[in-house]
Amino acid sequence: MDNEAGHLGEGLVYDDIVPIECVSVNESLSSGELLKLNDENEKVLQFIAAVEEHHTENEEDFHAGKETAHDIARLEYKINLLLDMVGDILIRQQSLPDARPIRMTASTLQWEASPDYSGVAGDTVICSLYLSKKYVHPLRLVGTVRESRQGRDDTLVIMEYSGILQSVQQLLEKLIFRHHRRMVALSRHI
Repeated sequence: MDNEAGHLGEGLVYDDIVPIECVSVNESLSSGELLKLNDENEKVLQFIAAVEEHHTENEEDFHAGKETAHDIARLEYKINLLLDMVGDILIRQQSLPDARPIRMTASTLQWEASPDYSGVAGDTVICSLYLSKKYVHPLRLVGTVRESRQGRDDTLVIMEYSGILQSVQQLLEKLIFRHHRRMVALSRHI
């Protein structure tokens, strides 16, 4: 995917390859539909934050003889292992869309659509993104296609979100920040 942070705006970017499905809708969603979608997205983002949260052991507590922190860390590891296993089972049982490269900011989404994607600038689109294998529920973002460029093997599409509540926007920003922080940490260890 092209490095087009300028096209997406300033700020942190969530770069990944995730299962994604985007469909054009003929008309704008009603306020009730948007409210329901925002409620679902808020829950999805909260659950993803909870299941992917990593606690680090406080070394001072451990050396001071407080083994409860160590015990809690062990239990968290076991729970995360179970969540990974259940997530793998759910992924095998669900028919997830194809994984495609995405670049997501707090206000825009860029993805590489299949060559048969027929969306054009101005279309209203709902994109379902599966961002966590531990919690296999989609984040469903609504927006307007700002740009759609046909390539040889795919179509690069950029969408601006619409109808997102501030609480969902803040959770999305936190998700992007945590993902960016993990990628920076990983790059330091490679």
